[in-house]
Amino acid sequence: MNSYFSNLSSYLGIQYFFSDNNTITLTSFLLKSWLFIYAIKFTCFLLIFILQKMDFVSIKNVGLTNWANDTSTYVFIFQVFILGPILEEILFRGILKGNIYLVSASISAFVFFCVKIYYKKNFYDVDEKFFFALLLSIVTFVVFVTVFRFTNIGVNISKLYASNTYLRFLIVISALCFAYWHSSNFEAKDFLSISLILALLPHFISGIVYSGVCLKYGITYSIMLHMSVNLLPVLQAVFQKK
Repeated sequence: MNSYFSNLSSYLGIQYFFSDNNTITLTSFLLKSWLFIYAIKFTCFLLIFILQKMDFVSIKNVGLTNWANDTSTYVFIFQVFILGPILEEILFRGILKGNIYLVSASISAFVFFCVKIYYKKNFYDVDEKFFFALLLSIVTFVVFVTVFRFTNIGVNISKLYASNTYLRFLIVISALCFAYWHSSNFEAKDFLSISLILALLPHFISGIVYSGVCLKYGITYSIMLHMSVNLLPVLQAVFQKK
């Protein structure tokens, strides 16, 4: 798995920030991951800023600002800094390990979000629909774990995840979905505008990096990294709160 991540890193041009050397510490790995993500964020922000000054693009980041203004500060911090990273990592990275429990949890998270979408509710609002979605996702989890454990499906899943080609494909698809997930944070003239692509590129790269951390150290650490990346935008939104 380590050699796999090394190859993936070199494909994406980020080998400089990561090392397959067994002497690399967890703290160093997470720190380099965080710095790399923010380097991409800053670069894309700078490009968008320059292009906006030249009237080439038009885009506005409204997601967190509106969210912070529409809810209390403590609830906002809980939703974006704690609950969001946990649910999103389970949804987008839970499918990467080939573990029947994590795969089942990922499917359950998908059901949770589908219920919230159906009722047109904020994904992270703890309301009556939250508990209904939570109950349905728990039932889904139990059903899929049971199916995976007592049928050949679980064995076939393990064989499928043994293929690095399949895993590479899954990581890229997961990162693309993760980027699209954040498209509602931005207002752009059209869906395929250059500005929106630049705005979502950091989320795509972040998805790749979170995947690497999840594969190398486990989903707990990808959640921790995700939380740390969300911290600065959360603080910015809180300080700009009206």
